[in-house]
Amino acid sequence: MTGRARLISIAAAFVIGLLVVEVLARVLVSAAEADEVVWYDASTQLRVEMLDRLSGVDMVFAGTSSAWQGLVPQVFVDEGAADSAFNVGLAGGVPPVTAPWLIDEVVPRVDPDMVVWGLTSLDFSPSYGDTNQESYEDAFATRKGWLAELDRQTSEVSELVRSRRLLRSPSKLWGREQDEIQDDLAEAAAVLGSDGERLDFAQDTGEERAAIMAARVLDYQLDTTDVDRVRDAVQTLLDQGREVVLVEVPLPDRFVVLHPNGAADIATASAAIDAIAAEFGLPVLRTTETFTDEDFVDFSHLTAEAATRFSADIADQLAA
Repeated sequence: MTGRARLISIAAAFVIGLLVVEVLARVLVSAAEADEVVWYDASTQLRVEMLDRLSGVDMVFAGTSSAWQGLVPQVFVDEGAADSAFNVGLAGGVPPVTAPWLIDEVVPRVDPDMVVWGLTSLDFSPSYGDTNQESYEDAFATRKGWLAELDRQTSEVSELVRSRRLLRSPSKLWGREQDEIQDDLAEAAAVLGSDGERLDFAQDTGEERAAIMAARVLDYQLDTTDVDRVRDAVQTLLDQGREVVLVEVPLPDRFVVLHPNGAADIATASAAIDAIAAEFGLPVLRTTETFTDEDFVDFSHLTAEAATRFSADIADQLAA
């Protein structure tokens, strides 16, 4: 056998072997009916699937889970503020998370005319959001760089590449880890509305939750990096010809008092929102309704009835 023939034989054997392994990978993953969370979290993954089924949408709502729960898309449609609307808010969706999520993922998928960004003091807290940003930037679907992009493109045609993290360990296909993934996806689906909104109305005002929220505003001051991420995203959206509206989402007194300077820290965040709006000539909408602690299920999320009232108030202001 000549050297050339030997090389061709080796290459053919390699290709055949690769095809066999690819087929085995597809059979294994199909038999296991395995899932994997490749986005920021399970809810984000489900939301991407929902976005990909939409042909477009007039209005999207963004922000942390306060905006995710507080801004109900169907209310805005019912009030005549939009023909169609969808909520893309994220748990822990601080500006370094929401900005790339909006610009790189949401806008290309549904091409909204208007982006409504709900903001609170948490969006500008230096004690909150670093871990969330790391999770977003490390996720397979949103990792940056040419290697990450090559990985994603290859994964579109190869089950072996796409599911290699599952195939490395049987537990990821059939064991405890797969059970945990399935539980995460099921829990996310249970609190996800048909228009992307959050429907988690479980009461949680205990000491443990209070301690968690207090830690998120420890030594509160304005994080200029967060402010700049909002500014940069707004500029990009405006350059694309989209309308942008900022909304200050209400917070309960039980959370306000956990801030080191109480209401003064809320005022600091409000001033930052106003400054961003003034810079770009944006409207800032704030509720004219009165909300008390009883209108919140915990320290930052409105009850179902209160979310409807808040949305109707903001929708009326938009429609006007």
